[in-house]
Amino acid sequence: MEMRTWIENQWRQAKLGDARRNSRAIKIAEDLLEKPSASFPEQCSSWGALKSAYRFFNETDVSFEVLQQPHRSQVINQARQPGITLFIQDGSELDYTSHDVELGPIGNHRGHGFFLHTTLAVRLEENFKNVLGIAHQILWERPKRKTQETRTQKRARSNEADVWANSVKAIGKATEEHLWVNIGDRGADIFEFLETCYANNHAAVIRMIQNRIVMAEGQKEKILVLLRQRDSGGEFELSRRGRDGVPATTHRLKLCWMEVEVEPPNYAGKNKKPIFGTYIRVWEEKADGLEWILFSTLPVENFEQALEKVRWYSMRWMIEEYHKCLKTGCGVEKRNFQTGKALQAVIGMFAIIATKLLELKYLVQNESTKLAKNVVPDDLIGIISRRYKLKEAELTLKEFWRSIAKLGGFLGRKNDGNPGWQTLWKGWVKLLIMQEALADFQKCG
Repeated sequence: MEMRTWIENQWRQAKLGDARRNSRAIKIAEDLLEKPSASFPEQCSSWGALKSAYRFFNETDVSFEVLQQPHRSQVINQARQPGITLFIQDGSELDYTSHDVELGPIGNHRGHGFFLHTTLAVRLEENFKNVLGIAHQILWERPKRKTQETRTQKRARSNEADVWANSVKAIGKATEEHLWVNIGDRGADIFEFLETCYANNHAAVIRMIQNRIVMAEGQKEKILVLLRQRDSGGEFELSRRGRDGVPATTHRLKLCWMEVEVEPPNYAGKNKKPIFGTYIRVWEEKADGLEWILFSTLPVENFEQALEKVRWYSMRWMIEEYHKCLKTGCGVEKRNFQTGKALQAVIGMFAIIATKLLELKYLVQNESTKLAKNVVPDDLIGIISRRYKLKEAELTLKEFWRSIAKLGGFLGRKNDGNPGWQTLWKGWVKLLIMQEALADFQKCG
């Protein structure tokens, strides 16, 4: 899909109170997407365009929710097609401490900013992962700490942990035609969240933090005791990406599983029913080796089904990549506005743009053997082919995107692996500039 068409699909139908604002949203998004990490003065083509952008984000009818609603609806409609969609949930802090704007506390309450909870929809197609976009997103400010609140009072009101269940409710009920699986880290190990998944026909695969007392195989015991007594049901290899200076590694892991009945927590009252599901233990046989304890609401009858759930959970890091796209790729924490309302609107637009940056990364992995000429405009193929001395008729999509990454600084050595979204996007912007220059040259004869 051409970039202009994609942008129009996101904001043409947004309820912004005036059709002219829809046109303005599309123009602003085009400028932002061309140079996502640049400042607003660099992104806007003129002083008039810059003033229009600031005025747009300060309009009363332009809000975080309004800017996102068309995109979310499209994503959920795509997820309703038969098949499996992962709804990967996670939260992140947006830090505006250095900005002169009054916002809620973050971290240790010395800084200020927003909290963002994202549900990223990823479609599992044959042999590849298709990033659909944002199924739901919640942006909020934390209220100032209350020192006199009791534990009972805290549980009686809504709290930050509710965002997991509220996201499921907002997405809506699944049907038998498709399987929706919520993926979450240890923050999702909340009884009410799992209960909400069941009520809305969603599945869940989450990492455990609560060492719950469960009923399993006629015993009532803490789940870690039961799982660590269990023999391995098989072995497999799992590759984990490098991060924070630690190189990528491949682990040889063992796996076991156990069906259980999870009792409601004591504070939930007597009317709550138990939850049935499967705990899966993944571990490495060495000191300080990797260990995951996962809970799946789906039944597990054999090693292949257990391994499937582990593979799904291992895709959770995609949402960390998404938040990196938003913060680093779009520089969303550098945006300077005088009101929290305007900042929220800016975040609403950039949050959607960030999904496009993330999608680029998986195009390289997914499109391996398809010919570029069947998908990509001829002028772009011509530029890449001439630049890197490739045959236009034989150029595959994977070669095309790797060549674009080289324009952005990717070396493409034998052991370099696939390029990241940052080099891909830099290369893509350079390619568009080359395309525009070529078109101008051809007009001049």
